[in-house]
Amino acid sequence: MGVFGRAERAADTPTPASPAPGPSVAGGPSALLHLQRRAGNAAVNALIHRRLLRDGAAVKPADVVDGLPGEIAAALAEKTEVDAAYAIKKIAEGPDLDITDPSALLTRADDLLEITKGWFFDKAGGKQDRKVNRILGQMLTKLTLLEHSPSAGSEVVVSTVAGVRALFEIVGPLGTTQEKMLDVLDDLIPLFQRDPRGAWLCYSTLSQFGPLSHALLAAENEDPEADETHQQLLSALRGLRQAMASKDNVGVVAHRGTGPSNRTMGALIPQDDDRRLNRPAENSPDAFETAIAETSTTEEDLGLDGVECDVYLSGDGIPIVTHESNVIEQLARSLQAEVAKHGRHVDDFSADQLKAIQRTASKGSRFMTLSQLIDLVIPAAMIYYDATGRAFRLEIEMKGTKGGHGAAGGAGDASASSGPRRPAALTTAVTKALSRCRKSLPGIPIDFVLFNGNEDDIADFDAARTRRTAISDITVGMNYKAGKPPRGVDELRYMVRDMLANPVALAAQLEHYIVTGVFGQEFAPAGLGLDAVQPSKDLEGREKGGRGEIATALTDRAAGKKVLDEVQLGELERLVATGKLDLTRFRLLTDYPKKAAYLKAVLGAALASLGDGGSAGKAGAGEKKKEEGKSGSA
Repeated sequence: MGVFGRAERAADTPTPASPAPGPSVAGGPSALLHLQRRAGNAAVNALIHRRLLRDGAAVKPADVVDGLPGEIAAALAEKTEVDAAYAIKKIAEGPDLDITDPSALLTRADDLLEITKGWFFDKAGGKQDRKVNRILGQMLTKLTLLEHSPSAGSEVVVSTVAGVRALFEIVGPLGTTQEKMLDVLDDLIPLFQRDPRGAWLCYSTLSQFGPLSHALLAAENEDPEADETHQQLLSALRGLRQAMASKDNVGVVAHRGTGPSNRTMGALIPQDDDRRLNRPAENSPDAFETAIAETSTTEEDLGLDGVECDVYLSGDGIPIVTHESNVIEQLARSLQAEVAKHGRHVDDFSADQLKAIQRTASKGSRFMTLSQLIDLVIPAAMIYYDATGRAFRLEIEMKGTKGGHGAAGGAGDASASSGPRRPAALTTAVTKALSRCRKSLPGIPIDFVLFNGNEDDIADFDAARTRRTAISDITVGMNYKAGKPPRGVDELRYMVRDMLANPVALAAQLEHYIVTGVFGQEFAPAGLGLDAVQPSKDLEGREKGGRGEIATALTDRAAGKKVLDEVQLGELERLVATGKLDLTRFRLLTDYPKKAAYLKAVLGAALASLGDGGSAGKAGAGEKKKEEGKSGSA
């Protein structure tokens, strides 16, 4: 079969799970879908799912009404065609998931319209008024998931549900609604810090306070940027996000699945390097399946906490998981000539063509879309959440398209803190993919992290939390080098060597941000059986330093000496043991998923060595973060 042989036809959007039977429908996105499943009307179920819940083609209301149970059809038939279309979509967005009686369902939909002062049917109110109603519908869907979740009886869930339902009693007047949202967040921040288990779905619900405030302001023709209360609300949400991110030990994320196999540190990995020969191809199904196998599955949380990927746009505008625009250099030499006949860069090919291209002899080395990766991560996220009570991280580094061919810092590693702006089409395509996942599966515990090093792009990622209400819960990260990070950043990512050069600055950053460290040229500890996938050759074309670096490291390891990343880990261990590095918001990126347990054991032991003094210090830091969350300072 040629390189453009028949590709496996995986859907390019995550596939929704079927609603579970009974009143608990975790994962079920719609009241009407739930009703139709109970009524056994599969045709209507499929129609509404295909035409209304996904961003698909338009549908005539009559097509849906004709297939509905009599009571609903009769009620909708009394409305104008436009109003009926709005009502169908509103019901599909989920006023309540556990209502099975058709008349009760319509009553609940009418209640929701009353809550929003009838804006949903008020054409003069414009799309912002309808957006308010849509946000409230999404919040109600998540509340129902919370009320039927395994953590339903926990203090943080009970308080979240009570706070949001109280908001629904008064939503409408702008100032009153905003103040109520602030009060709810201030009350919840300490609960998130005391018991983060199950807090992710609470945060996913509460994060929609930002878009709700924005939409209310827009409906009143007010500027959200100039509204002091709105900005306080966004700061409070940021405090809640930081509280939710706190862990008892370091978090570990798999870099490109199983580490670089093509480029790193701004240079090319040689064709005869063990990283290229023996590792799964970076950013491939093989790499991510290998990483996901190391996910934490017990409360001890000694496995992996997430995976990291990079994205470019294909020629037909689909986000493709790849660290480089250059397709040819990622392939085994024997495969390059045939593919080069058809193009060279990611956007020279369609998504279907790219999904058929293998980087190596393994079928699992094919290029994949971002949506395919999300599908792969979903089962692991559920297992991880059941074990740890936290969301599984999917970090997405936003790269570019043909315009720059990877111009943003070459390999785009953490050392690259700036670069040309990414095309707006990339942000649009990625946020659409995430939004589709959230709409289809609102209860999936995945913490989507969007990041790169361009401040204008970061502002766009932050704004996306308001523009696309279904992804109001995303995290915004930054490839960081120096200076004060821009507004909207939740997380900083940079080289461990730079952190160790200024540990005081690192400690100060951890008071306000999640911080992720990157080792660079990384080796694996002895005894993990990973010798065959470690660096074995020096990089080709590295502009700064690196000559003989790998050869020297291999000689040192053979002599029993520590190499650079091992020395760096030792320095981190010392900082933890002396109380100078707070692990609660600290993350490490690794090229070896199997190394996660080792990293957690080393730094966890250092934390334990602090004894009672360390615990007290940690508690004190928690109190400081609590006050930070209330004030919204950063």
